[in-house]
Amino acid sequence: MSTEVAEQQRKLWVTSEQYIHGEISSEKLDQVEDTLTQARQKATIGLAEYRMRWFLLYSVSIWIFASLVVTLIVFLFTKNYLSLVFILPTTILAVSNLRQIIKYLFPIDERRYLLEKMKIQRELEKR
Repeated sequence: MSTEVAEQQRKLWVTSEQYIHGEISSEKLDQVEDTLTQARQKATIGLAEYRMRWFLLYSVSIWIFASLVVTLIVFLFTKNYLSLVFILPTTILAVSNLRQIIKYLFPIDERRYLLEKMKIQRELEKR
């Protein structure tokens, strides 16, 4: 559970006690409940994205490994060096897909984004 959700739950508990004692209105309690619901939804979406990232990363890694193993098995059975030609296209396709998946599912952090932005601006200034 994220710290934001835990903090919102603590706040909801305190707000509920205040509501029971008549210190706050029901609208304020509803606002706190809505905030907690939104925090839980964010945490759930974050967990789903995390699982999806790693599932795709594992899938593509298994694809790369399987393509190498299958090619080597075919080579061992046929003793034909031309069967090794299949390693290159299958691994290149898998690696290119892996790069796109990593770029999309593992976005750069704020600091690295700013560094990339400054590099682009310097290149534009040089032109």
